[in-house]
Amino acid sequence: MKTDAISIVEAAYDCEGSERTWLRRLLEQAAPKLDRGFGVNVSRYAPNMRPGGIAIDAPWTDQRILAALMATANAYPDSFHRLFASRASHFTATQALGLNIEQAKTWPPYAEHMHRLGMRDIVGLVARDLSGHAICLAAPMPDLRRPTRREVATWSRIAAHISAGDRLRRGLAKVPHGDLMQGADAVLSPAGSITHAEVGARSPSARESLRLAAKAIDRAKSKARSNEDEALDLWQGLIVGRWSLVEQFDSDGRRFMVAHRNDPQVKDPRALDLRERQVLAYVALGHPGKLIAYSLGVSPSSVSTARRTAMRKLGLQTTADVVRLFAEAPHGPSQEVVKA
Repeated sequence: MKTDAISIVEAAYDCEGSERTWLRRLLEQAAPKLDRGFGVNVSRYAPNMRPGGIAIDAPWTDQRILAALMATANAYPDSFHRLFASRASHFTATQALGLNIEQAKTWPPYAEHMHRLGMRDIVGLVARDLSGHAICLAAPMPDLRRPTRREVATWSRIAAHISAGDRLRRGLAKVPHGDLMQGADAVLSPAGSITHAEVGARSPSARESLRLAAKAIDRAKSKARSNEDEALDLWQGLIVGRWSLVEQFDSDGRRFMVAHRNDPQVKDPRALDLRERQVLAYVALGHPGKLIAYSLGVSPSSVSTARRTAMRKLGLQTTADVVRLFAEAPHGPSQEVVKA
């Protein structure tokens, strides 16, 4: 089975079914691009989760491999938490732990539990939300090859969509019967014409942003296989930092695009506006400016302005200052997890 990045993005915004069903659909689409010969597994990580509390779903993975992965996590809990605290989206486990290639060859957790099965490292994708929740896709590898810059760029954008899709699903958990039109800010045709808009989406600028986004998503789907990079560029993580657009069919089978408010919330008592809090929180997670702009669906210049203004308000000078600020905050995205 061959797949493309947009197929994974579409799966990320599938709001039907249980969480397990959603994770398996996501895994089914992502596995062909990540698999290194030992299968791919998916799991959810939440703040303060212990290794034994994580549920790894790996329906197409040899159970011996899954047992070895769990044994590694349980035997070395500090390393387990450091993996999820990594400030990257796509990386190998040994990269996240700061090991060079030579050190990775003899790292005890792998030597004890994984080498006998031919596994030398794990390449992973962590789609991390500012709330601390994360979806992780992990693929054991027979070698120590590390992701290229292009792979990191591609998977980081995919991670932005998985995070947004997960946040959207959690926000829509109480929507009755899966009717996404209930509570929506706007309903559009695939061509971008707005058939319904609530107050927050009625301004000319909001309507135009939604119209252009709907058309861009439709173009992204048509280019999915011919030009993956261009398709990902077209389908941004959010629309003007506020909405996600998801597909919905009515009872007559007509297709619509439904806009739901889905911006990441960051609690902060300081004198920052929401966009400034969002940008600084993403900076604390290690996201570069371009990826922050992509995740929020805003311009890179807007991100730069928000970052500069927020740091000036708080008297921060460096990125390290931002990381420390959120590490110390009780609700920050870099909240330290308890040790097992």
